[in-house]
This record gives sequence, structure tokens and C-alpha cells, in this order.
Amino acid sequence: APPAFKVMRVGGIGTRYAAWIAALALALVATALVAAGVIAFRESRLVQAEIHEAVGTARAADEEAALQGTARYLGAQLFNALYQLDVERLNEEIERVGDWLPIDSFLVVDKARHVLTDGTPANTRYGDTFDGELPGEAAGPQLVRNGAGAELRFVIASGGVSAGWGVVTLAEAPWQASLRRLEARTAAMWATRRASLLSLGAAA
Repeated sequence: APPAFKVMRVGGIGTRYAAWIAALALALVATALVAAGVIAFRESRLVQAEIHEAVGTARAADEEAALQGTARYLGAQLFNALYQLDVERLNEEIERVGDWLPIDSFLVVDKARHVLTDGTPANTRYGDTFDGELPGEAAGPQLVRNGAGAELRFVIASGGVSAGWGVVTLAEAPWQASLRRLEARTAAMWATRRASLLSLGAAA
């Protein structure tokens, strides 16, 4: 009887040690996974901050050139139609612009600061007085920020002759769209890493 009792006792001690070793191994694996998750999260945040900085720098460098180019093109493109007070042709030009520029609204204002057209068939803004600030005939375009979008105000002129102004509200600035896409990619990268860590944890 005593030898049998001794064997059972040894077997009990071995089971306890095995349980402690398994718990310790599980704790080590969990710690490693948590550490890996924290590192991955910090790396994702760092990448996201770098993306913000890069896009902000590019925006500051390119914004003025893009603004000047867009305003010059639109000012020359709309001049003849505005000078002749051809609303139908203005609406056609505005529709074409909407194919490549994210327009929320487009007002064409005459020399008396009255809205000639808002680019829509109903033209509900016709005759309204535009009370906002408008650039001088010799001044460059103005960019007024409005949340994620922006408002571009420019002189419609050709050959030194001014016919009025254009006021374009952009639904989303191009650089904002680029930033949103980059942020989405960063979020997707982090989601993938998190899923991998969770899968590894489940396997462990």
C-alpha cells in the first residue's frame, strides 16, 4: 500500500508542474502577442502621421499652382458665353467642368454682382445678389475653405477684359480625396495585422 500511495503522489506533483508550465507558456505567448500588437499599432500610427505630413506638404506646395491653373482655364473658357449673356452655353460649360472637377455648386456672377446662372436647368439662384467677397479684376483667385471642401472665386476674363466672376464650391478637394484614400489603406493595413495577431492568438 505505501508504494502505491507514493506513485500517486508523484503523479499528482507531475500534473501540477505540467499545468504551471502550460500556464507560464501561455502567459509568455500572450505577452508576446500583446507586445507585437502594441508595436504594430504604434507603427500604423507612425505611418499615418507620416502620410498626413506628406500630403499636407504636397498640398501646400501644389495648391497655389493648381488654383491658378484651374482659375485661368475656367476664366477663359466661360468668358465668351458670359460676355454674350448666353446662359444655355454657360450651363453646358459648367456641365463639362463637372466631369473632371468635384463640383458641389457653380455660380456665374455678372459685373453687377448678380447671379446669371447656377448651372442647373431650374436656375433657382438667377438674379440673386452675391454678397461675398470677390477678387479684383487684376487680382488672383481666392480659395475659401469650408470643412472638407473649398470655394474657388475667380475673375472671368480674356484679353484683359473682365465679364464677371465664377464662384465654384468643391465638394471635396483633390488633396482631401488623396488623403482619405491613403488613410483607408493605412486602416486596412492595421486591420490585416490585427486579424493576423488574433489568428495567431487563437492558434496558440
